[in-house]
Amino acid sequence: MCWWVQVIGAPIAAGILFMDGVGGLRGWQWLFILEGCITAIYGIILKVRTNSSPGICIIGSLTCLLAHHACHALTLTFRAYFLNR
Repeated sequence: MCWWVQVIGAPIAAGILFMDGVGGLRGWQWLFILEGCITAIYGIILKVRTNSSPGICIIGSLTCLLAHHACHALTLTFRAYFLNR
């Protein structure tokens, strides 16, 4: 991992942990929610990017193909979970 990611990310994470009690949530819950939102947004961007043009990808062809299949598998999993309740 790059050193600058830790230099920037650690103080941000520590600041988020100090949000203890805001909105009735603990600091670690805020950390999980915010990091999860960032990850979900990144996943949506990758899904849109790999679906619209599978041959042209910003992350390399093999990684692009793996991301495309992983997003497809996640979509099927979520559909099965939420629609079969």
